[in-house]
Amino acid sequence: MNDVSARTPAPGGGSVAALTCASAAALLAMVIRFTLGKKVQRADQRFLEQALKVSCAAQRTFLRLCDEDCAAFLARDMRRALAVPRAVAAEALRLIGLCPRIAACGNPSLASDTAIAAALLEAGFAGACWNIEVNLKGKKKARAILSGYTARKK
Repeated sequence: MNDVSARTPAPGGGSVAALTCASAAALLAMVIRFTLGKKVQRADQRFLEQALKVSCAAQRTFLRLCDEDCAAFLARDMRRALAVPRAVAAEALRLIGLCPRIAACGNPSLASDTAIAAALLEAGFAGACWNIEVNLKGKKKARAILSGYTARKK
């Protein structure tokens, strides 16, 4: 946090978006861990076990992307400066899709934690989208890179 508040070019909003999503993934993992082992339906148990793996992997991914965002910005690597927030947004979207079911079958005492995780994922997603927009604004080369990147993904 001290690095973010310092008068330095990085870490900035992109790293904070990824870190925000990492916090959300950690919250979801906590809710799931408190729920597993309790009396839940077999289908919910399987879902929660898988969701725990996904949440933990997402947390690691978001932390890696936080570091990659700083590195891309400092290296002035436009390709990575677009790819990193795109990856943050995609992973946030994937993880937020788990939230309704986690809320439905999770420990009711932790419903606010699931809601907070969803709100953090929305914020991280929005932040990543803003970074993409700002990085593209007025930069023809960046638009070409992103266009090529999305064409390869189809």
